[in-house]
Amino acid sequence: MEGAWACVEAGDRDGCPDLVEASAATDAVTDADVIVPAQASMADAVTRTATLIAVLSGPRPGLAAAR
Repeated sequence: MEGAWACVEAGDRDGCPDLVEASAATDAVTDADVIVPAQASMADAVTRTATLIAVLSGPRPGLAAAR
């Protein structure tokens, strides 16, 4: 996601989740079954997104959804 690494380098803890939240909120993702933040710095976005697509973070919800 463009701009995410710059947030990490700047120590902006809310920057990455803000970017993920904004992307999901604009329905930029339309052809996916789930959204899985790949970096730990994006994990907070899970509770901040408002999208019909499931957002998974961490092994527990990912494994549960795969069953």
